[in-house]
Amino acid sequence: MGKIIENYSLQEVLGQGVYGKVYRGVNIKTKEEVAIKVIRAEKFKDVPKLEECTVNEISALSKMGENAHIVRYIDMLKTVNNFYFVYEYCNGGTLEKLMQQYRSSPEKVMPEPKAIYYFKQIVEAFKILTKLNIMHRDLKPDNILLHNGIIKIADFGFCKSLTSPQGLAETMLGSPLYMAPEVLKGEVYTMKADIWSLGVVLYELLTGECPYKSGSIAKLIQVLDSTDAPIPKTTNPNL
Repeated sequence: MGKIIENYSLQEVLGQGVYGKVYRGVNIKTKEEVAIKVIRAEKFKDVPKLEECTVNEISALSKMGENAHIVRYIDMLKTVNNFYFVYEYCNGGTLEKLMQQYRSSPEKVMPEPKAIYYFKQIVEAFKILTKLNIMHRDLKPDNILLHNGIIKIADFGFCKSLTSPQGLAETMLGSPLYMAPEVLKGEVYTMKADIWSLGVVLYELLTGECPYKSGSIAKLIQVLDSTDAPIPKTTNPNL
C-alpha cells in the first residue's frame, strides 16, 4: 500500500507536469480508483497565477457535475506540505498517446470511423461548456482522456467562466499548435477560439498531424497568415 492521505492511498505515478505529479489512487473505504494531483504548497506562493488557475478549474468542474464526457472533480485535501486534488480516474491514457500508437502502427493513422466516433464525444463535452459559458482554452489530445473507450475532457487549469456567450478574454494561454490565430496574436477572443482548437484536433485525428507547424509563435503566425490549411484526405462525404 502506498502513502495514505485521509481516505486515499497513493499508488504509481501517472504523469508529471511543471507544478506537480499525478498519481493513481484508491479510496480505502470504497475501493474506487481515482487520480490524485499533488502540488507542493510552496508552489502556490512561488507562482501566484497557479492559485487562480486551480480555483477556476475546481469552480468550472463543480458547475458541470456528473457528465459522461468530462472528468469529474471529487475532492481537495491539504497537509502541511502539499495540496491533493482528487479526480475521476481514467484507465485509457490520453488521446495523444492513442494517436502515437497509431503513428507507429502499419495503419499510421486512426481509422476514420473511430476518429469520428471520438470526435463526436468531444463535441458533446463542448456543448456542456458552451451551455455554461466556460472557455477551456487548452483543448488538445494531451488533455483528452479515455476511460473504457469513452472520451473525457480534462485539465481545466486555463479555463475561464464568462458571463455570456459573447464574453471576451485576452490572456494568451494554451498550446500554440492548437491556438486560434487571434489568441496567438494577443488579440481579444471569444469561445470561438475553442472551436478552432476542436478543428485542429479533428484534423489531427484524421491525418495524424497538426495542420500548421512551426518552431516559434512568430513563425506560426506567419504560416497562418500566408497559407490556407491543407485539406485532410478522407473518404467521409460529410467532411
